[in-house]
Amino acid sequence: MILYLTIIGGGLLLIFVANTIVSVSGGAFTVWYALFQTLLYFVCVFAIDIVVSLAVRYAPSKLYEPDRKIYKVGEREKRFYNFIKIKEWKDKIPELGKMANFDKKKIEKLEAEYLYKFAKETVYAEIMHVGMAIFGWAILFIPGNATIFNFAFPIALVNFLLQIPPILTQRYNRPKLLKAYAFMSKKSLSAETVSNA
Repeated sequence: MILYLTIIGGGLLLIFVANTIVSVSGGAFTVWYALFQTLLYFVCVFAIDIVVSLAVRYAPSKLYEPDRKIYKVGEREKRFYNFIKIKEWKDKIPELGKMANFDKKKIEKLEAEYLYKFAKETVYAEIMHVGMAIFGWAILFIPGNATIFNFAFPIALVNFLLQIPPILTQRYNRPKLLKAYAFMSKKSLSAETVSNA
């Protein structure tokens, strides 16, 4: 979480400082305007991210079944995750699943039902971050701003880039969860068959 907050804070500071330098060297706006615009667009993107999160969370649950073909992770994609060594850095990505009453930081129990729910939560998180990445660009369409590329574009870009690691993490974890789910389902089915014999 500290890493993400540092990136967000550093990004905002960089945008503000760059625009302040432009304003001091004869730009079209004041330092206060640069500060206001930086904070305004940050708040707008943050608000969009919250709306997207709520929309995804309250959409029909059946849209997020992890074994649907649309959420399948192919072998080539798995090799890509190994290539970028995602296993080494994925745990540094903030995990805010607690806000939705499901912490995805670690597997709590090896039960089929729990593992399936965990996999489903990775779909929620993936779609949420994809939505945030896409809809964050909506701030470019806020009317009445002549300096849109000074503020809105870099903030939307930072938002977009920050959504990519969580998306990759969800897609990396889901196949493992589904494999564990299939194994535990088979195991509990075998145990049930033996007890009924």
